[in-house]
Amino acid sequence: MAIGKKYGGRKKGTPNKATVEKAIIAEQVVARADMAGRKLAKEVLDEFMHLFAGMAASHQPLPSGMPVPLGRTPNEAKFEKYARLAVQCAKDLASYQSPTFRAIAVTSDVVDKGGAVRFVVENAPLIIDAVANEPASA
Repeated sequence: MAIGKKYGGRKKGTPNKATVEKAIIAEQVVARADMAGRKLAKEVLDEFMHLFAGMAASHQPLPSGMPVPLGRTPNEAKFEKYARLAVQCAKDLASYQSPTFRAIAVTSDVVDKGGAVRFVVENAPLIIDAVANEPASA
């Protein structure tokens, strides 16, 4: 094979065998859950998160002197209990709803040997021409 040229192989953007197999397995899991009429775990977590958040809101303590609205029974212990349950469900559910980011280390490939360092600037001719054509400032 010539250097710099690629012949044959998979086209850019075509998934590999492992990716295709994972997608098929995921589709089968969802299909089985739908056929059985059962909810996926992430759906159950979402429902309980909202349920516990609502229960916490109904028991949320009010500022002193504020009248208690109908349907609310302020109770700090119950508020804390349901708020903790809502937060725990939200933590467990977050991995299904949000991407995870990983820390990466950025290193330089340049080794300082006391010599000159070469940099490549994209669009350098355009920048040089633009600066050269600017009117001189006094």
